[in-house]
Amino acid sequence: MIGLLDQIPSTYKTSIIDQPFMIDHQVLSKQTIAVSFIDANGNIVASQDYALLTEEDIYQRLLSDTEVDFNHCYVSGLSLSTFRMRQNMENTDPVILRNFNAHRAFFESDSTTDFSGAEFQGNVQFDNATFGSGHINFNKCLFKEGDVDFSRVYFGKGSVDFRFAEFGKGTATFESAIFQGGNVFFVNALFKEGKVSFRNTNFGTGDTDFHFSRFRKGGISFDKAVFRGKRINFGKCEFGEGKADFRRCDFGDGEVIFSESEFGKGKINFTSTLYGRGAVFFDRVDFGPNEVLFERATFGQGKLSFLRAKAKRITLTAATLNGYADLRVAKAQVIDLSYAVVRDLVDFQPGEAAVDVKLLYLKRMRNLGRLNLDYQLNGIDRLIGEQPDTTAAQKAEQYRLLKEDLRTSGQYIDEDKVYVLFKRSELKAWKEQKLKERSLNALWVYPSMGFQWLVFDKMGLFATDPLRVLSSSIFVYIVFSILYVLVILGGGGDIVASVPDEVSLVGKSFYHSAITFLTIGYGDHFPQGHVRWISSVEGWIGLFLMSYFTVAFVRKILR
Repeated sequence: MIGLLDQIPSTYKTSIIDQPFMIDHQVLSKQTIAVSFIDANGNIVASQDYALLTEEDIYQRLLSDTEVDFNHCYVSGLSLSTFRMRQNMENTDPVILRNFNAHRAFFESDSTTDFSGAEFQGNVQFDNATFGSGHINFNKCLFKEGDVDFSRVYFGKGSVDFRFAEFGKGTATFESAIFQGGNVFFVNALFKEGKVSFRNTNFGTGDTDFHFSRFRKGGISFDKAVFRGKRINFGKCEFGEGKADFRRCDFGDGEVIFSESEFGKGKINFTSTLYGRGAVFFDRVDFGPNEVLFERATFGQGKLSFLRAKAKRITLTAATLNGYADLRVAKAQVIDLSYAVVRDLVDFQPGEAAVDVKLLYLKRMRNLGRLNLDYQLNGIDRLIGEQPDTTAAQKAEQYRLLKEDLRTSGQYIDEDKVYVLFKRSELKAWKEQKLKERSLNALWVYPSMGFQWLVFDKMGLFATDPLRVLSSSIFVYIVFSILYVLVILGGGGDIVASVPDEVSLVGKSFYHSAITFLTIGYGDHFPQGHVRWISSVEGWIGLFLMSYFTVAFVRKILR
């Protein structure tokens, strides 16, 4: 049967057999029709026999008040428009079809197999059916309370139209269905409460259009669905409270649109999805109070856009971003790019509208492209620094990645700011590691931390701010000058002039401090008493700070 074929047939041919068609010893028709399915090379890949119905048989069965039975039947030219004319009905009158069964049936038409405006009551079975030539029209159909089964249905090369169709409380399944080449329309379709499944469905090479569709309470699954059309449109859909499952979908090279769709309380899963050269739009999507998962998804060279989208958390862990990715969301508590591979520009920088992201995870991310962020506008210190579930070492790794990216893009001022955050996190990680190794290490770790915090961080921001180093040097110079005055007044030593002078104590102390701090050593003044060792300390600090200033200044000038 066609639902079990390994390959999609290119065409088919029929032949009438002048003998009754029987199922379970029951005669369904006086004649049998054999259908052979043929591949592109002209080889028969499958064949199936059906009960051949006349036009009168078809319309007579539609009149049944209990069950419409087309199981195993070959149905040619079915049209509810024609049925309405035969029954003297208005074009807008619904045709009530109770307990519709078309298991393993075959439908074909020179133009359109027309179920438009039908009201299906009870269960609807089209499983394993085949639609041959012609378009298929289920426009404005009402599937009331029962289950609707289109599983393993083969839709031929014509378009398939479910626009404005309404599905009730029962389950609606299109699992493993095949749409060969025509466009598929579910525009403005309404799925009320039952679960909806397009799992393993092949939507073929035609365009797929679900925009304005509404999925109320039941979950929807497109797990392993395959799309090969130029345009796949889920724009402005309402996904309601049920789970939205798009795991392992293959969207081919088509343009994928979810723009302006709304999601309710259900889980949203795009794990391991594949996207090709077409653009992918999640612009202005409201993902509701949910985490939307794109773990291990692969995005091709087409643009990926979450512009002005809203979500609780967008998870792109281990995803591959080969093209430009616009992550300038309107609001998101978390964007997680941990373990992702970035090969092009990922844009976070606010433009005309603000970008409100609370936390950004970049753990073990491979950046082969660029990250477009602004230290001030994006709040880089907050994006990483306020992560509650990462260690200092993991924060340092993320800051280092950002620092290197900012340097590559020539944003040297922001690079310096991120470098300071990196060094602070690295220092904290070193402390945590040493204390973890041995608790007694605290005896020397904390003093060392204090020294590095004061000298490297506070005095010069890790050699990123030469003016800060210079002001720190001036402050140290003044402190030592005042200290000399206090020590001499206290009788702890003196500064002796080798040549007669009439300089005051304060002037002498500031002059001695200057030549000591700058290690000039003219020899016209020399210390005595406690002033000697204080002078030694100042000379060492002065040598260090001047070297520190030189490093910071040259680093700034060279860039």
